[in-house]
Amino acid sequence: MAGLTRRAGCETMQERHTVVFKHCDFNVITDHDRRTITLQFVESDPLFEIARKPDARPIDPILRALDRRFGDGLAGWLGRWRTGEESPLVLAARPEVHPENPDVVRLPMRVKEGHPTDAALAALLGHLRALPGYQQTFGDPLDRDALEPGIGRGPSDASTSAKKTLRALLERSGRPISPPPDEPEPIEVLYAIETYPELDAEAFIDVLRRSTLAERRPVNDPARIASMLRHADLIVTARADGLLVGISRAITDFCYCTYLSDLAVDEAFQRKGIGRELIRRTHEAAGTQTTLILLAAPKARDYYPRIGMSAHDSCWIIPSGSPLEKTPMESETHGQADAHKP
Repeated sequence: MAGLTRRAGCETMQERHTVVFKHCDFNVITDHDRRTITLQFVESDPLFEIARKPDARPIDPILRALDRRFGDGLAGWLGRWRTGEESPLVLAARPEVHPENPDVVRLPMRVKEGHPTDAALAALLGHLRALPGYQQTFGDPLDRDALEPGIGRGPSDASTSAKKTLRALLERSGRPISPPPDEPEPIEVLYAIETYPELDAEAFIDVLRRSTLAERRPVNDPARIASMLRHADLIVTARADGLLVGISRAITDFCYCTYLSDLAVDEAFQRKGIGRELIRRTHEAAGTQTTLILLAAPKARDYYPRIGMSAHDSCWIIPSGSPLEKTPMESETHGQADAHKP
């Protein structure tokens, strides 16, 4: 699990783990003498090139997630305030280029006073393990050209490697160890643009109920639900083994604005990045030149800022069944017009 680095004839504790995600891997280097932990990744990694998008590197969502959990900024403070967690780390303001290799980028972190280095490392690896796209953790640097037979990237390998690493760290840090939960099988989610009537009211109502959004939608009026589907401009779905597990229904002119009216994800499939991906695909299909607008459900108000959406303080609505009343001048004008009718 750990590698020892020798300096000037003496042995220093320096651990190196390789954490593998779907589209990138990176090293986590822990220096116990200096009480530092450094994330280190290579910008020229082939996996980065395969998944590269114009607006983001595959590592960026991971770095943002670390900032929300361990950072000292507003996002980190709010995240820990909600969960009651404490950060054992001080993150650098931004990643930096390695002084000896311009292709290598690193994010240094310092372990806070009063926190054991092993406990901080365990917290970091545990948080990485819970992020979408995580596959496995190796205790030694990953060399793709020299992997031993039997060591691969399957889910079973990922589960065993990560559990052994975290268990050893927890044992050394003296923290209580609870039995690790069974690792769920990886689920393949397929996204598509669908239309009515292929996507029918019954399926829409079903996923609304499984997402709790049914509390605020007319699920007891199938005809109205069918009309909502029929007149939508854009419907993006997420399916797992054919089951509808997520849906985004939007009204858009495809050039200026996109109103995302319904965003629903089955509760059993939440916290897997499906909601964010539905929003991204909806905006992409409508045109990223449009402004995407949505009204958050009460339970989801804290979710949207975490995925990068901005709050708007001047949005106004007219609730259904409550039309605006006519002004006195309008009423008088209409009354005069009616008086001249034969």
